[in-house]
Amino acid sequence: MLVLDGEGDALSVPHERLELPDGPLTVEGWLNAREFSQRQGFLNKTEQGEFGLFVDEGRPSFTVFLGDDYVAARAP
Repeated sequence: MLVLDGEGDALSVPHERLELPDGPLTVEGWLNAREFSQRQGFLNKTEQGEFGLFVDEGRPSFTVFLGDDYVAARAP
């Protein structure tokens, strides 16, 4: 369990330690926040154009780089 106080907290894993193979992938996490505000990254590997789980005012979204562009799925 990782407990953060919401003041600029982050857990960072170096890019080279999280190599993704081509093909299907699963990204999941559990979040129990006291509040949600504007769009915030939750689990992301976006600096090399791969994937990102975000929360925007309590609504999850997932972005993944496929081919030449990003594709996003968002909760209503």
